[in-house]
Amino acid sequence: MATSMKKTTATQGRPKKETEVVNETSTKVEEKKVFEKEELIPCRSITFGELLMVGAKTKFVYKWADYDDIQEVEYQDLIYDVKIPGGSYARFPRFVVLDDDFIEQNPVLNDVYSKIYSKSDIRKILDLSPSELKKVVSELPKGVRDSLKTMVATMVTNGSFDSMNKIKILDELLDTQMAQMLFNA
Repeated sequence: MATSMKKTTATQGRPKKETEVVNETSTKVEEKKVFEKEELIPCRSITFGELLMVGAKTKFVYKWADYDDIQEVEYQDLIYDVKIPGGSYARFPRFVVLDDDFIEQNPVLNDVYSKIYSKSDIRKILDLSPSELKKVVSELPKGVRDSLKTMVATMVTNGSFDSMNKIKILDELLDTQMAQMLFNA
């Protein structure tokens, strides 16, 4: 957004002259990541037992051995899976996409992932040891991390969660400042 104003200047012996001064206000523009069609995107199985998916574009067979197994799926196969009506491995999740940029560009996934974790699931995460907490939270989909952030902030505010060690870990992983809330209370 640019704003302009008139500025009057006078130089030696010359008449006053009006010039336009333009002030530019820069805004930070976030660029969307552009995926190459062969780019590999990590996906974690949430299916117990073996999971197979045939890529609609490449015809490549993607295989997850069991729950929590991670397989990389080509962008072209994954985006097709997300966009097709009806059955979808990603939207009616048999696996969870682990790339935040991909999820951001496909908000339907964020909506789905936010719903597959209940409030009690998130509370169980907070009961983990600090090292387990760090591992699990770093692997959560963005929508679930956002829900966790809101829940923990509420719990810190009302005094029902005060593990300083865990709050520091969450501050680091979620880019928050909840530890300061304890000191400001």
